[in-house]
Amino acid sequence: MMDQATKYTRIPQSKIVYMGLALFLGNPLRRLTMNADRVLTRMGVQEGLTVLEVGCGPGFFTIPAARMVGEGTIYALDVHPMMTENVA
Repeated sequence: MMDQATKYTRIPQSKIVYMGLALFLGNPLRRLTMNADRVLTRMGVQEGLTVLEVGCGPGFFTIPAARMVGEGTIYALDVHPMMTENVA
């Protein structure tokens, strides 16, 4: 049996929940308010680096980071396999 903390911190596994979350995170309006290239540049992402993105979702930062590192390597991880479908 789960204790109270575990019960309320479980990640929902419904495909519908993840589809909605992927649509929200990948929404084109998000690009109007947050410039992924600028954020990644400020973080020091550049050509040749190896980058690990934990919780990559549908790839809002992953795809621009891949362009920036060129021949470098990107590791994109998410708790739900469906979230990484756009990234692969």
